Amino acid sequence: MTYDETNKIIRKAFHVKRNDIPPLAHHRFISTRIDLAKIFNTLGYKVGAEVGVSKGRYSKVLFNHIEGLKLFCVDPWKSYDGLEKATSQKRMDEIYNNCLERLKGCNVEYVRKTTTEAIKQIPDSSLDFVYIDGGHQFDASMLDIISWSPKVREGGIVSGRNYHSFYRSGAMSAVNAYTRSHNIKQWYVTSHRGKDPYPSWFWVKEEDLEYG
Repeated sequence: MTYDETNKIIRKAFHVKRNDIPPLAHHRFISTRIDLAKIFNTLGYKVGAEVGVSKGRYSKVLFNHIEGLKLFCVDPWKSYDGLEKATSQKRMDEIYNNCLERLKGCNVEYVRKTTTEAIKQIPDSSLDFVYIDGGHQFDASMLDIISWSPKVREGGIVSGRNYHSFYRSGAMSAVNAYTRSHNIKQWYVTSHRGKDPYPSWFWVKEEDLEYG
């Protein structure tokens, strides 16, 4: 399937009009990241990675909607200082075990590492899609986009969460900067209309573009 054919399928599914400018979304049509999972299945994607997994809620959604999925679940599950309070290692281990239980029986390869460590384990152009939901500050978001884009094959999808503005956020700014710098002309956001307060962003990886 060509780049244009893939975008045509996405545009139809998300009710995007021909002359709309990016980020492409039809704001009268309710769409969430569940619809993104359905698109992955429609396009025949089988191998993906989720970066920033936590309890595995979206991982489970992906398995529920994608036939024959193999998913790399990438998350260090390490203690960290949050915006309001620190999260202990004991709590992160509990979250990890919760994820294991939720995804029991699914075709998962757990990569309990940071992005800089995990990318060494995943070959370039080996993924049909990546979904990034890790650190949401600008530097962390940009690092994830730069690091994981080469891991997706041509015709696959680079995607992630939190295309909106909130305190100390940077995902929206990182996506805007990356798409502009790489001249990505067709890219999309989900239009939740109250159904999902954390819009997802995504684009089809085009051939002959430099990533990284």
